[in-house]
Amino acid sequence: MRWGVVPVVAFAAVAVVACSSPAESPQPQPQPQPPPSSPESGVLRGPAAGNADARVDVAFAKGAVSPPAGVLELRKGQRVKITVTSDVHQNIDVAGYPDKSADVDPGDPEDIGFTPDHSGDIPVKLRESGALLVTVKVS
Repeated sequence: MRWGVVPVVAFAAVAVVACSSPAESPQPQPQPQPPPSSPESGVLRGPAAGNADARVDVAFAKGAVSPPAGVLELRKGQRVKITVTSDVHQNIDVAGYPDKSADVDPGDPEDIGFTPDHSGDIPVKLRESGALLVTVKVS
């Protein structure tokens, strides 16, 4: 009788070890990424964008753009508003839109808005430093 209990106990121990083997480790969970429309990325959409379809808030200080230049995807005909602050005088240029240019001075944020009328990439830069603020990708 005693020998009949030992195999059952040994079988149960093997079954428990087999069920908890490291081969069945949990799958890694995807890390959350900030949405393309968030204050952290400098891009706002919907009611937060005011009278535009999208708004970008960007700062140039000590030679660096913050948040780092990104890509804003829009459809042709959607309005974008870009608010720029800078610690030095700069001129904001919108490639392909010569009438869309503005000066930004220290302590005086400048808004520049436009409605893309053609597809493609539209870089928005600071003329004096050459710093890329954002690329508007229009489809």
